[in-house]
Amino acid sequence: MTTLRKETVQRSLSGSLDMLKLFSADFMETSQAIKDQLDLLERKEQAWRELQLRIQRNTVAAADAITLDVGGVVFKTSKQTLLRVEGTYFHAMLGAGCWQPDGPANSYFLDLDPTHFDRVMTYLRTSELSFDGLSAWECRQLRSTLDYLNILTPRDLAMSKPTPPLIQWNPHACSSSLVLLHDQRTVQKAAGAGRSVSNAVVGTTPVDVFSLRLDEFPATGNVLGKIFVGLAPSKGFGVYSYNPDRCGYYVELRHGSVFGQDGTAGKPYATGFKTGDVVTVRRCHRQIHFEKNDQELGVAFELGHDEGQQDLLLFPVVSMYYHGATLTLVPSPPKCTNAAGQL
Repeated sequence: MTTLRKETVQRSLSGSLDMLKLFSADFMETSQAIKDQLDLLERKEQAWRELQLRIQRNTVAAADAITLDVGGVVFKTSKQTLLRVEGTYFHAMLGAGCWQPDGPANSYFLDLDPTHFDRVMTYLRTSELSFDGLSAWECRQLRSTLDYLNILTPRDLAMSKPTPPLIQWNPHACSSSLVLLHDQRTVQKAAGAGRSVSNAVVGTTPVDVFSLRLDEFPATGNVLGKIFVGLAPSKGFGVYSYNPDRCGYYVELRHGSVFGQDGTAGKPYATGFKTGDVVTVRRCHRQIHFEKNDQELGVAFELGHDEGQQDLLLFPVVSMYYHGATLTLVPSPPKCTNAAGQL
């Protein structure tokens, strides 16, 4: 019996020793794998630091005046302007050391359409990007150029940040002649005659800023036709009422005039909007102003002391009068400007 016990204990100890050796081998293998990963990471970090230093040296060594040959059209600017926005094509062009100004007059050649490249240069200089006067196709071409150059617009930057709660249209505060689509973010005029010539919809939540894209915006139609976009309090607002002169603050998109409950009626403010444009409505510093394709149009309304209180809730609204369109809520740029239109 004693011998049997000894053999049992011996087998148990032997098995435990084998398991310990196996665990030890696994541990050593895992440790080596971790060490290899850390070594690889360290080499990558070193390579990245060396690349950053090389880019810094190359950009410092680059000429202060840069000539660009854009599709055969010459643009001259400063190195400082081209490097003003981080992470663009121009940082790689001047810093990587892979491109040399080997074109006429020591120019860098860019195989791009030069037609609206001046707008790109203006954006790099001033941070103001204008789509004014461009057709929908030209807007797409300009955005394609910006994408090629890896230049982010204010709207791109806004969309890259954490998404705020989505604004939606309220189906319970909507004319029966309007149709809500795409998770209640798109509003369009229903086909056929409605019960009223004035049809409106209100957002589900009060806001200080919202933006709308004009998906379909007919340039022709009833001469009395108007599309109003703005902010309004819920009290006194009617989905079948003509609200612009009695409840809220609006820009009329066909003609660019403004209307408000302060007595403003048809005051000239901006040029009209068209299909593809984005209109932003913003309340800031007791003022209401509008933007067209992220371009500040100036202060439209000065709110009085009582109206400017924080507890006055204003809702996004669209009102269609003798006219129809399709408009979709889109993310708004985050900036808030003062009366001078400055950040």
